[in-house]
Amino acid sequence: MRECHTSAPANTSGPHTLKVSVRVNAQGVPQSAAFSDGEDAFTFSGLSLAPFPEWLNPGLWTHLRVTARGSSAAGETISVRYLPDGTKILVR
Repeated sequence: MRECHTSAPANTSGPHTLKVSVRVNAQGVPQSAAFSDGEDAFTFSGLSLAPFPEWLNPGLWTHLRVTARGSSAAGETISVRYLPDGTKILVR
């Protein structure tokens, strides 16, 4: 399954830290997803979270591919943390 959504950053200068947090309940059912650029929350136009998108459910992931695009040289650091109550993806 492939999805593509875009969002323009509020601040276009300097480095960015993008974060996706997916919270799940004790049974592993996704409850919410949040997106932020540093401390600023943002949404993706056209991305509906109700019903919760299957591709955002960490329990169904077998592979994770993250693509960062921009005009400057590549120098991103990507980390994924699987937590008891969800998953965090950080792109710096």
